[in-house]
Amino acid sequence: MSGSQLIPTEVIERRIYLIRGQRVILDRDLAELYGVTTAALNQAVKRNSDRFPDDFMFQLDREKLAELEQRYDEKFRVVFDAIRQLMAQPSLGQQRRQIGFSSDEGSGSR
Repeated sequence: MSGSQLIPTEVIERRIYLIRGQRVILDRDLAELYGVTTAALNQAVKRNSDRFPDDFMFQLDREKLAELEQRYDEKFRVVFDAIRQLMAQPSLGQQRRQIGFSSDEGSGSR
């Protein structure tokens, strides 16, 4: 987005998740809103860490994800699978696909 364009509030709100009472936005979503790559956003935040509050960001690595998986039961398996897919790098020539829940159009529940 160019600097003179305002992003509609609804677009921003759709990218904010409520997790354990905390509002969270993924780095890739924030980078897209700013029109930069995720790597560039993360690098800028690290370079300017003194300008952000201590709780501005955290990184969930594979080790922490495995620890969280062990702590929670099968009810959350689908959530952890989605997180794992988000963390996976796409294969060469393959674009990152959208992750999320979709309704089954053939289920007859309309």
